[in-house]
Amino acid sequence: MWYNIVMDTQILQKNTGRFQKGQKPWNTNIHYTDEQKKRMNFSGLDKGRAWNKGQKFPQFSDKNHWNWKGATICECGAKKSNSSKTCKKCFIKRQKNTMKGNKNGLGIKHTIESKRLMSISRIQNPPKIFKDTKIEIIIENLLKKYRIDYLKQVPLCKVTVSDFYIENYKIAIFCDGCYWHGCKLHRSIDKAIELNKNQNRVLMENNISVIRLWEHEINSNSEECINRIINLINYKQNGR
Repeated sequence: MWYNIVMDTQILQKNTGRFQKGQKPWNTNIHYTDEQKKRMNFSGLDKGRAWNKGQKFPQFSDKNHWNWKGATICECGAKKSNSSKTCKKCFIKRQKNTMKGNKNGLGIKHTIESKRLMSISRIQNPPKIFKDTKIEIIIENLLKKYRIDYLKQVPLCKVTVSDFYIENYKIAIFCDGCYWHGCKLHRSIDKAIELNKNQNRVLMENNISVIRLWEHEINSNSEECINRIINLINYKQNGR
């Protein structure tokens, strides 16, 4: 009795699994009518034809279709560049769209409000890794030499990020490059000069002293630059 039950369960386990050699399929000797075959072959649309009947898929029929994984042509019809998803012309076009200051990657124009919010978010959440410039390294070495405590890349008043900030005396130090910040002697940029003036005004309203050191000043006479910082610290120490 017990042996028969064990044998029956083993047979059931074999039959309920995948198709095995020597086992007959479930649909042997079953003959379908023409109507049943029609229902099985077609999707039941009004026209009575399958949704994909007569269609050619690019992965099987046309190897040069732009959407195929190994395609050699771009969506525009031009030949793709090596190891690229698009041709050179389309790649440059997309790069220009993403690099435009007035538009985002989708080509939508930024409003004045969205630009303002983006600049605030960059100031409040600066990148964690900063690459020091040559002039910043010179000033940093001098601050260490004279044992002046400082902080690097500090966001201030939601308008700017100072290169060095002396917290005890509220002094913000900026090492400005002549090319990018619009030095009057080398390359005057009205927008950059106006931006620096606005930043200075906001910082001074919040009782933060500002020292701006130009690139040509640091390279020509770095000792004079550090003396300006030391003189301001002494001035604040005396309580003036």
